Amino acid sequence: MVILNSAQVAREMLETKGLIYSDRPVLQIAGNLVGWRNSLGLMPYGDRFRLYRRLLHDLMGSKASVQKFSDVEQIEMHRFARRVLANPADLAQHIRHTAGAIITRITYGYEVKENDDVFVELANKSVAQFSVATTPGAFVVDVFPQRQLVSLTTLRTDIIFYQPVRHVPAWFPGASFKRKAKEWAATLAEMVEQPFTFVKKELAAGTAQNSFVSSLLAGKDVDHEKEFDIKWSALSLYAGGADTVGAFVIENRSDLHLFQL
Repeated sequence: MVILNSAQVAREMLETKGLIYSDRPVLQIAGNLVGWRNSLGLMPYGDRFRLYRRLLHDLMGSKASVQKFSDVEQIEMHRFARRVLANPADLAQHIRHTAGAIITRITYGYEVKENDDVFVELANKSVAQFSVATTPGAFVVDVFPQRQLVSLTTLRTDIIFYQPVRHVPAWFPGASFKRKAKEWAATLAEMVEQPFTFVKKELAAGTAQNSFVSSLLAGKDVDHEKEFDIKWSALSLYAGGADTVGAFVIENRSDLHLFQL
């Protein structure tokens, strides 16, 4: 741990020379084993990080760019008001549903169903798994993620210390995190692929709504690498919105009840 006792030095290191000193921790479970490292939230600083930021800025970086989605927001807010009037006791759920509906339409041009929507359920499941996967200290692989450089030549167990924990086989005692990570990676893959495939089908049929993904795909020659960037920048937008609102609802549950009163 490095403690900086000077605000000026901290500012120079983290702002003026941020490209050298600023980065994000590597999370073995959520990032490497599940795959969230490809999303903006866990991506290390670099060219791809800057590309995703630019794509998202083009979508909502100014008042004028956001304005084109005002109709979507109005429609969903009217629906939200009707839900609250019909069932005020479920205010927290109404907020989640409305926020998810807005971000889904902005990202993919998909209109969320009133109940049991497959994309919403998939997003909720994957974001919940992400929350567990990023819990500090929950998995030994995040406590001891890197190769140990300690020489233990007198012990027969030195090979264990030289092998990163995340590479142990799934059947190894104590490696249940590998089986969980495989399951969560499958959920994440569905969350990335299914709505993206929906947009491609809508574009092919000529029925695609204006959205982040459709604007990047329509009438353009998109190779595999560009498609990868569009998928994961869209996922970053989609999951970021769902996760932020979900956290707000949980943290402010008592305030929401006061609001109801």
